[in-house]
Amino acid sequence: MMKFKVSKDIIENLIKFGALICLVLIMVQFHSVRTKSFRYHYVEGHPWTYEGLQAPFDFPIYKSNAAIEAERAEMLRNYMPCFRLEEVSIETILDSLQKQYSLSIQERNQCGQVFLRIFSENILSGQDMQWLADSTYSNIKIIDDHNVAQSKTLLECFTPLTIYSKITAISDSVTLELIDRFSIYKYIVPNLTYDESMSEKLRNDILSKIAISEGTIQYGEMIIDRGEIVTKEKYQILQSLERQYQEIYSSKQSWLSLLGDVMLELFFVLLLILYLVRFRPGYYKGMKNVMFFFILVGLMVSLSAGAIKLGEMLNLPMCVYLVPLAWVPILIRVFFDARTSLYVHWITLVLVALMLDDPFTYVLIQVAVGMVVVTSLKDITVRSQLATTALYVFLTYSFIYTALTLSITGDITKLDWIVYVLFAINCVLLLLAYGLIFLCEKSFKMLSSMTLVELSNVNSELLMKLAQEAPGTFQHSLQVANLASEAAKKIGADSLLVRTGAMYHDIGKMVNPQNFTENQQGGVNPLSSMPIMEAVAIILAHVTDGESIAKKNHLPQKLIDFIVTHHGTSKARYFYNTYVNTHPNEKVDESLFMYKGLKPFTREQGILMMADAVEARSRSLNEYSEKSIDEMVEQMVNAQINDGQLNQTPLTFKDIEDIKAVLKEKLRNIYHHRITYPELNFQEKEK
Repeated sequence: MMKFKVSKDIIENLIKFGALICLVLIMVQFHSVRTKSFRYHYVEGHPWTYEGLQAPFDFPIYKSNAAIEAERAEMLRNYMPCFRLEEVSIETILDSLQKQYSLSIQERNQCGQVFLRIFSENILSGQDMQWLADSTYSNIKIIDDHNVAQSKTLLECFTPLTIYSKITAISDSVTLELIDRFSIYKYIVPNLTYDESMSEKLRNDILSKIAISEGTIQYGEMIIDRGEIVTKEKYQILQSLERQYQEIYSSKQSWLSLLGDVMLELFFVLLLILYLVRFRPGYYKGMKNVMFFFILVGLMVSLSAGAIKLGEMLNLPMCVYLVPLAWVPILIRVFFDARTSLYVHWITLVLVALMLDDPFTYVLIQVAVGMVVVTSLKDITVRSQLATTALYVFLTYSFIYTALTLSITGDITKLDWIVYVLFAINCVLLLLAYGLIFLCEKSFKMLSSMTLVELSNVNSELLMKLAQEAPGTFQHSLQVANLASEAAKKIGADSLLVRTGAMYHDIGKMVNPQNFTENQQGGVNPLSSMPIMEAVAIILAHVTDGESIAKKNHLPQKLIDFIVTHHGTSKARYFYNTYVNTHPNEKVDESLFMYKGLKPFTREQGILMMADAVEARSRSLNEYSEKSIDEMVEQMVNAQINDGQLNQTPLTFKDIEDIKAVLKEKLRNIYHHRITYPELNFQEKEK
């Protein structure tokens, strides 16, 4: 049976494609919050910010909800609920009394007279009477069995309890004794029954006479011009036009609108992917990087959709400015580069703008904000820079909004102070980026510049321990950090990352610091008295020991990679050569002399390998001249190239030549010849 193996790259590309489709579907779902056909945003009492609007077709001017409700209330003032007058069988009631009390003929006749008087009145149930009173109805329409209707006030109607009270109040003593003896009140029932169907018909007939429109706007008629204030009348006309748009297009073109949404969103998300593939392939290859971009974009679109919906509920269109869209350039600038942060910010901005009725103002303001963020965060080394950036963002929001409003209206009174409050809340929310940076570092295993600065501080606990237990190694690490960071700047690599990696690359030497020459201070080397194989094992172990120490101290993986790769898979050349020379006829197992690390796979790791090698070798030069330093750098770097240690890095030959030039220059500056200060002669000393 054939087995099909799927490569890791294919699986990752399928996951990325699935994430892309999910992102587009999420955005399409959220884009349903906007009106798909009527693209204008307007507020009563504010100026019309678009070009002049003419009627695209004939449409009625619909009355406002308040006007219709007032007219309904006026029309219903004459409405009366309908009740059917039901005939109550007095004979049936008397038969029941006869059976229970064995009435005499006289008593039966007397009871019959009482019931005739009772049921000659209009009797409602207590529940119906309460409902009519609560509904503020003062009249009802009573329909008899001949469908003849007559109006009665509630004062002319009774409940079983009130009619009983009335009868007892007007009866003589003989009748009262009769009523009490035979419990007449038990047999009083309502003779009016609510006729729901007739009542609803009557109500609908009244309401059907209410017109929902008042006038018509004809095709081509000017509705409102640019800069014109949206008065109450204009607002009603615009609402009527919007309603007409919805009735025309909501059913006929819903699938076309959905298709348009998918096409637009897919296009812009594909632009983001294309940018990463063409200009940042390293970012695209990292699965976590792509997922980070997608999640960040999806989060901002989702929050914006929620803010738009909230704005509709509160009648506050500017509510979308509550969403701190500047999170996008801030977070991406912290972990990646300025160009990528601007590009992703603009893609996100366009996707949000597609949900807005008036995207022009929003896009203009947010473009300016993104540029300010990237400019103010050029070098992110301290966390206080985020607070400064938040202040700059608030000033940018306020300045652009003020300028646009004055430009369009020419009236300073049109500035809305609530908008400035929204800007202030937005900028306060920007400060949450502190927590988001930490969350992203942990979730996506990324490393921010601020964390690198904190880790490279020589007063950190681990570096202090290195300085105390292996002072020579600590000084060596400082020199390597300086060399590597300058070389990284020269070729455009991450100088802060390589500097921090250099500070920790040799922490494994803390396990046996006395066995490394830089910590022996001219004393006896303990390795010289050991068998070669035992000595080389100690030297090689500092890489694996460093990895263990780094993991124990929870250093980020990017820094651990510097520890593992700074010697690559090269040989401990001193011990290898010594062993071969002392065992000329023995076949040597080279793997016993090779470091158990990995070859460098980034530019920064390759720079550190070269800087570490030349700095260590420079300490053993017999003379420090320009020629000797240059030859040493060439020899060490070329040896690494010939050994294939730099094959997996993206360094070009030009990069390597530039790195060599920097290393030569810096080493010449370190070991430059110093002048000899003259001593005072004998006569001057006597004076």
